[in-house]
Amino acid sequence: SGHAEIGFGQDGSRAVGGSARDGTGAGGGGDVGASEEALRIYWKQRQKHIDKSRRNNKAMTDPDFLRKRTQSLLRVTDVDGDDFDLSSSNSSPGGLKADKKTFDWLINAWAFSSEDSAAENALELLRRMEALRDMGHGGIAPDVKTYTKVINALARAGREDGGARAEELLCYMRGDE
Repeated sequence: SGHAEIGFGQDGSRAVGGSARDGTGAGGGGDVGASEEALRIYWKQRQKHIDKSRRNNKAMTDPDFLRKRTQSLLRVTDVDGDDFDLSSSNSSPGGLKADKKTFDWLINAWAFSSEDSAAENALELLRRMEALRDMGHGGIAPDVKTYTKVINALARAGREDGGARAEELLCYMRGDE
């Protein structure tokens, strides 16, 4: 038929390729072609969503803008610098707030920027968030979404060590160090 059937078994498991009842779904030796087609459709739709998000947010595709914003955020969150200020009203010229939302947005923007330095910039922002958390600024602490965005930046960087670095970060995040 060319279309993957996706169903759910009585135990809540998802079956792709055949019905959950006849055992030809996921794990049951079902139609591999249908499963591959379902994955292809999923990734195509996901890429459309990503492309639309990037088109709607031109800042994500402007590396100069990202560099300036990253430098500004790192400057105002440098505890040894003259500009350090994490007060809730802190906003640098241009409206940059030193908060978790800004860190996460910049990390995500770097992940989708296609810049060679994207992974390093995302990691630098993450390290600053961790340092601020360790100093008692819990409102800027990275969470699972933040780490996922950095892992995404590492994966998209296309570097030979990207997989190993992403795995290191995942282990650190889980506490496996």
